[in-house]
Amino acid sequence: MTISPSPRIAALIRYALAAGREIMSIYGTDFAAREKGDLTPLTEADEVAERVILEGLATADPATPVVSEEAASGGRIPEVGRDFYLVDPLDGTKEFISRNGEFTVNIARVHDGKPIAGVVYAPARHAIYWGECGHGAARAEVRADRSEEHTSELQSLA
Repeated sequence: MTISPSPRIAALIRYALAAGREIMSIYGTDFAAREKGDLTPLTEADEVAERVILEGLATADPATPVVSEEAASGGRIPEVGRDFYLVDPLDGTKEFISRNGEFTVNIARVHDGKPIAGVVYAPARHAIYWGECGHGAARAEVRADRSEEHTSELQSLA
């Protein structure tokens, strides 16, 4: 069964999938890791994935601030009000570096301090999860199309 997410979630899914494609294009290379100020690792995949997500959110919803891990670790934390996005573009950088596949792309919409919508994408596991207050939650498998152009379709696993 094909899942039909709300327009808000559909946009977040698109950004997560795009970030995941960038992450996976780096995953199979001989990438380098360096340390952030807090001594946690950082890779090009973290930075590229964050850029993809931030560009998508800025285009779709420029009025809503975004708190994102890599920007925040660099001291760039926007003023937030009742609504903001919370982004961890590559959660599990240590796992990414060890190449065990246990990492995710995380995007959430927060309202009044509570998450109201979110997407978690595990690109190495080909699984995506999403939920939205009032609309429920779902899990789907992500498959590249036969042309290998990374056009993905979501198939329900429920």
